[in-house]
Amino acid sequence: MPYDPREFIVPAEDSKGHSSRAWFRLQSGHDRQLDIVLKSRRFGYRTKGDIIRHAVVRHLRWLDSLEAIPSVTAQVDAVQEVLRDHLFQQEFVGTFNMIGNVVNMHLSLGAPDEAAKLVASLKAHLELMPDGFWKEKYLAEIDSRYGRLLEGKGVKLK
Repeated sequence: MPYDPREFIVPAEDSKGHSSRAWFRLQSGHDRQLDIVLKSRRFGYRTKGDIIRHAVVRHLRWLDSLEAIPSVTAQVDAVQEVLRDHLFQQEFVGTFNMIGNVVNMHLSLGAPDEAAKLVASLKAHLELMPDGFWKEKYLAEIDSRYGRLLEGKGVKLK
């Protein structure tokens, strides 16, 4: 992969929760292209705002490379790295809280096969994540929490 998928995630707020709203107009063709990129689900963007924030960051870095002008880009990049990791950690915890709730619901209803099918399906989706720390963390957590459930139902973990 010629790019790091993590670089596509640009938090909307700084470490103190501050952000600024930007309003602008763009050509309808560009708006349609934003929709196409978003619907492709290939880059981890969830909203058009995610794409636009990433575009602004990349453009500001490009401008910094053209001329020596005062810049806070390095400071913003450092804060962004910490915030990005924090977002991934929050998403990780939230995902497993939700999985746990649904799996426990199936188990409490006496449907362990449904719980195992759900976990197997989730694991298949997680296998499609880009290689790296978070993919390994998600898969290890699935194995740790639900390995016995899957093995007990004839579903093999990789």
